[in-house]
Amino acid sequence: MRIVTPVRRKLRVKTIFNILGPLINPAWVPFAVVGVYKQDIVSFLTTLCFR
Repeated sequence: MRIVTPVRRKLRVKTIFNILGPLINPAWVPFAVVGVYKQDIVSFLTTLCFR
């Protein structure tokens, strides 16, 4: 994620990495609260979480 951070800051728009960041956390926590920034993304994130 550190590799893409400078590019994300220059773009100044939300990217897929805003969604994937909390999901690819290496801490292996048993529970997590994950939110989205647009209603359209809810079903996409739900699909990702169940896979």
